[in-house]
This record gives sequence, C-alpha cells and structure tokens, in this order.
Amino acid sequence: MPPRHKRRRDEESSGLPQGEAGDGGDDVVDRDDYDSSVRDEEESGEDLFGENYERDYLQPDEESEVPQDEVEDDDWIDDNSDVSVISETGKLAVDALLDRRNEMERRLREEKRQLEEGVFSDLDDDSFGSAGDDDGGESDGSGDGDDESGDGDRGSGAGAPGEDDGAYVRGDLGPMDFDWRNPQCDLVEWLSQELPRHVVKNRIYNFYLNYVENGVCYYEQKVNLMTRENEQSFQLSYSHLSRVYDSVLALWLVDLPDVMIELLEDAANYFVFKLFPHYRKVHKHILVRICDLPLCDPIRDFRQIHMNVLVRVEGVVIRRSPVYPQMQAVRYDCVRCSHIIGPIYQRGDKEQRVSMCPSCHSKGPFRVNMSLTEYRNHQTIVLQESPGKVPPGRLPRSLEVVLTNDLIDRANPGEEVDVTGIYRNNFDPLLNSRQGFPVFTTMLYANNVVRRDAEVESFRLPDDERARIMELAKHPGIKKKLIRSIAPSIHGREDIKLGLLLGMLGGVPKDVGGDQSHR
Repeated sequence: MPPRHKRRRDEESSGLPQGEAGDGGDDVVDRDDYDSSVRDEEESGEDLFGENYERDYLQPDEESEVPQDEVEDDDWIDDNSDVSVISETGKLAVDALLDRRNEMERRLREEKRQLEEGVFSDLDDDSFGSAGDDDGGESDGSGDGDDESGDGDRGSGAGAPGEDDGAYVRGDLGPMDFDWRNPQCDLVEWLSQELPRHVVKNRIYNFYLNYVENGVCYYEQKVNLMTRENEQSFQLSYSHLSRVYDSVLALWLVDLPDVMIELLEDAANYFVFKLFPHYRKVHKHILVRICDLPLCDPIRDFRQIHMNVLVRVEGVVIRRSPVYPQMQAVRYDCVRCSHIIGPIYQRGDKEQRVSMCPSCHSKGPFRVNMSLTEYRNHQTIVLQESPGKVPPGRLPRSLEVVLTNDLIDRANPGEEVDVTGIYRNNFDPLLNSRQGFPVFTTMLYANNVVRRDAEVESFRLPDDERARIMELAKHPGIKKKLIRSIAPSIHGREDIKLGLLLGMLGGVPKDVGGDQSHR
C-alpha cells in the first residue's frame, strides 16, 4: 500500500484533521501507532507457515530429539519391541547370504549379456562345460567308437594345437560397441577384414557352444554322436542359425556361401578339437554340412540370380561317375634347387600355381611332387527332375552335381535325393564354339546330400529306450505281450495277430554284398 494512503488511514483513526500533524503539509504519524496498525493488518491476512514448520529444517539426528508429545503418530518410535541385538555369527551368516545372492545376480546378468552379445569368456566354460563333460563320458575322444572309455580324451579347455585361439577370446574382439552386423562396405570386403572375421567366428563358436534344445547343448551332443561314428561331417541346421543374431549369419550364408562356410568350418574345427583333441588323428579337418534349408528350387527354375548362392534342389540320380582323386594341397619341386614349395591349397575351379621359388628366386620350371601332394575324392552325378514334378508335355531337365570328400557314393542311380550346394558356372570351350559367343555351363557343388529315405536310416534309439527293449526281449512272455498289443480291442484272433506281428518284426537282415539289403 502506498505510504500516502497509510498516513491518511492513520490520521482518520487518530481523529486528527488532515494537515495538523506536521509542518509544511507533511503528514507525521506516531511510530508506535503505525507499527501496531501494520501488525493488525498482517495478522488479518493468510498465514503462509504451517504449524511446526521448523521441523522441516532439522537434521536427521536433531529430528530424533523431537518431544514425544509433538509426534502425531504414536508408532513412530517403538520402544517396547522385543527384537534382540543380532550376534556376530548371525551377522556373518546374513553377509554370506547377501554375497551369494549378489554373486548369483551378477552371474545371471553376465550370462544374459553374453547370450545377447555372443562374447565367449571363462564364464561360458563354467556354465556349459559341466554339461558337456557328462555327455562326453560315453564317447571316445580318439574316435574309435568305443563307448566304454572315460573322460580322459576330452579337451580340458586348453584348445587344439595350431588353432587361432585369438579369434575366440574377448581381448581380441576390439571395442565392445563394434557393430559387426552392419557392414561398412561390400560384404565380401567386409568379411575379408581381420576384425570382422574374428568377431563373426567368435559369434559362430558361441552359437555352437550355447545353443540349447530340450535342455541339452544341442551341438555338443551332435559332436558326441559324430565322434562315436567316426564321421567327418558336422551337421549344421539352417533353422537354428536363423534364430540367433537377428538372422544375420543365416542371410550372409545364403548370399556369400564360400566365405561363410569357411568361417563356419574354422569355428567348428576349434569347437570339435577343443572337446576331443585326439580326434584330429582320425580326421584332420571337420566339414560343415548345411541342412534344413527352407526354400527348395526346382531345377527348371534356376536362373542367373541363383549364381554363386546357396540353393537346395530335389531330384532323381540318373548317372554317377567313377571316383577320381583331386589335388587339394599341392607341393612343387623346384628343378633348379630341388626346394619343396608348398603346400598350395586349391580352391575353386582354377589351379593355383607357384610363380617364384622362395629359395633360389627363379621362375621355374616346377614339378608337382606327387608323393607329398594331398588329394581328396571327386565324383560327379547327374540329377534329374522327379517324374511327378515334370509339367505335362515337357521333358525333364537335369543338372550336374559335384561331390567331394565324404559325399562320395552318398547316392545311387535311381534314388531320390535332396542336395544343398552352391550353384556356379564353368567355362566350356566346346559350348562356346557351338554358340559363337561366350557361354558358361552350370554345375552344383554339393555341400550336403540327403536321401529321401535316409531319415529312417539315420534314426537312433536313445540309450535308455534301447536298454528297455533289450530287457523286454529277455522276458519269457514277450511273445504273448506283443500279440496282445496288436488290436487290443479285438478279442481272440491270435493267429491273425501273429501273422501281422511277424510281417512287421519277423526276419533278419541279409547282407548279400552291395548296396541292396534283404530281410
């Protein structure tokens, strides 16, 4: 309120006329009366401070000294509690319990992060190695198929000698925020760089190690069966690979199969030889076979878009060639200084030759060392469309398929097979002379061959079911039990049931020598 209005109100309350309280027309008011009037005016307004507002500014130790009668809640302090002071032993027990809980939470967070990021560390060995040791007790690490050997041949985590362990440890992965899923250049160039290759191999190895199905480490169990049968092929399911890492590895496998299969085999060799170091004496190199590719293309639908990609095709084998040796790791002899050059690994269709001797620096001539050169089996088959899939009025089309290593003699003429491989072109001078312009022939380099009836042959009974069947075979009344199990709702007719039973289970297989079997 302006001072002039205050003075006018004070003069009116004191009963003095205006202008008589001072000289020169200046209003002079008694100080005590003015202070009392101001206090009366302020007390008539709204109180902005609540009761006991001073408690908001007390420290925690000072707040505890508030008198009991000023406390609104009687249960604010319970002095009548019967809780006794905890002993030192109890404190240690509680501390140990909290430590175990914190450690468990830390391990769960670490395992979750590793499953998301795919980083391999010692924690993965602790969490997944114990399950692998239990499974490995029934398999022989030397690969001789003996089921009674112990765990002595299994790898103890030292890794296989000669492997690049740096690709599978955390310290070699570079920054943790490295975005390996989004190539910064062409995919071929991206996977040729050292850091992306190491990261991708680490993710693949982590996938082999951590993929669980039905509560069991799936690929560790596959390795146990593979070593038990002395096989060289490591079966990899495409559907499993498409479920991890946002299907990035699965898409790269289809678009760039040559590079990805090489990375898959490097990780598979490390994975297998880490579990069974002595299996290297049986097979020096493990081959990855892709199965369960979802899309199957007919032979007549192959076009230029399918070149150099992973495809799957079905057909009937109509022709099969003999088995030929193919050079895989070539060693050359320098004619001038007799120095042995190599090994030079042959990849693709073109022969990789040596250009200069590292000893005498001459450019030749060089001679192939036939005794030290490593070979692999090579065979070709002709695959034709199945009769039921040929359009009416059309001739069936065929495709030449190249088989190598353990795929030799996998399929016989007349059998229907499912082939997964890489569709490539091949230069044919004879075809060029006929057409008058460059034309390439096409071939399918097989990665996996599966017969249509191989699902029944590859079925293996679990050990517990096999033991149960052998136990039932020794029962004296097994014949009556089997007869009664045939059409149990029909009473009698045991002779008919026995005939049906003998038709299903009777006879023994007869090996006549060859690919056919009789029973």
